[in-house]
Amino acid sequence: MNKNKIALVGMPGSGKSTVGRALADLMGYPFYDLDLWLTERFSMSIAEQFGQLGEQAFREREREALLHHLARSGPFVMATGGGTPVWFDQMSELLKCTIVVWLDVEVGELHRRMMQSPDIRPLIAPKTSSTSTDTAEETLKRIQEMYKTRHPTYFKAHIHTKATGTPAEVAQQILHTLKT
Repeated sequence: MNKNKIALVGMPGSGKSTVGRALADLMGYPFYDLDLWLTERFSMSIAEQFGQLGEQAFREREREALLHHLARSGPFVMATGGGTPVWFDQMSELLKCTIVVWLDVEVGELHRRMMQSPDIRPLIAPKTSSTSTDTAEETLKRIQEMYKTRHPTYFKAHIHTKATGTPAEVAQQILHTLKT
């Protein structure tokens, strides 16, 4: 484990990108966001990549991006995609190369954030079209199922943070934990 490389994991909507930026600023480290990197590299949103490639091919791209970033020299803070640690046993790779911080957010709060967020999250979005009659209750069920499935992987993180409060407050909590 490299103590100068920090990887944030957690559910979509848990704040990995915003908390990651705040933490990187506090530490004076560069910040990398895997989803942003993939979006810029392929000039397509994550939802578009999912839609055009399918999940398996997207996860292979994501793995390539993860390995690229883990090979970087020097310290950094990195926000992973919500599914990054779950695929290809990448959590083991993250645990070996970084300090892994799980931003744990209650399912109800994740649901609230996702319902307010304009970002389309491919695995939580309505299963039909954009004009779907998908209900908030159905979306909540998908989030609950995803949380239940991913929890055992996220639970392996070196640091478990209940990500409540502002991104700056959560970043301060993490920094305090890293220093102890």
